[in-house]
Amino acid sequence: GAVSLIVVSRHRPRALLRALTAVAQMDHPGFEVIVVADPAAAQAVRDTARAVKCLDFDEPNISSARNAGLALAAAPVVAFLDDDAVPE
Repeated sequence: GAVSLIVVSRHRPRALLRALTAVAQMDHPGFEVIVVADPAAAQAVRDTARAVKCLDFDEPNISSARNAGLALAAAPVVAFLDDDAVPE
């Protein structure tokens, strides 16, 4: 895809799943979604069978979590979304 969207979450699986539901409804072509989250939340995302890259990360350091997501990003453009955001 042309854009990699990285969502970092820690111990807020409900907020994360809400954000991902909104992302799935976006009308933007060609983007990948990368989730960097604590193991329980990452598993909740995997259980939804969404087409996302998912990485377990359970440290209270958003910069390190974002960098871990960047390492998985395949697109030349990267965007970040907070887990409590609901994009339109």
